[in-house]
Amino acid sequence: MQNIFRRALPLLAVLALPLAARADEAKLILPDLGSVSFLGTSGRTLLEIGLIICALGLIFGSVIFSSARSW
Repeated sequence: MQNIFRRALPLLAVLALPLAARADEAKLILPDLGSVSFLGTSGRTLLEIGLIICALGLIFGSVIFSSARSW
């Protein structure tokens, strides 16, 4: 039974590939970030806060990786 799944999985992946190729991000229409707000905060501010959090996560991950590597 497990052998059937191992043979069917690549076939399903190949069949699903054309569906994934149709997902086109170039046709996405994004609103002006200055004109939308979420809980009183503008979209532009939320984007900037998210980028800062991502940068802090990158720094944190780099510090933890370097300290774990030196063990």
